[in-house]
Amino acid sequence: MSWADKAHKKYQVEKLVKEVLRNPEYKKMQQQEDLKCFSCMALISVDFMMRKHNYGKKRIKEYLAFLEKCMGYVMEDEEYFKLLNEEIERDTGINVLRELDIEIKDDN
Repeated sequence: MSWADKAHKKYQVEKLVKEVLRNPEYKKMQQQEDLKCFSCMALISVDFMMRKHNYGKKRIKEYLAFLEKCMGYVMEDEEYFKLLNEEIERDTGINVLRELDIEIKDDN
């Protein structure tokens, strides 16, 4: 295969990937996967609070209301969680996202 054929194939693959990423169905699937991950993390958090700190129904409901409020920031303010992480690190010395090996990427 010549270099021109390889370059053409690479271009075709990149074009197809871009088409998929722009597809509304793909975006919807991605949102569903993100929601699934978030839901699992919420469950893990509630489990921890119940087992380790004896949280009851009232405190768990308060936490879930807090989570729901915070999720609004995900859609409204992309920088919110980066700034929140920085504040937590400033207050506690713990960079939560680094500890969990999570990188928040800019879409720019």
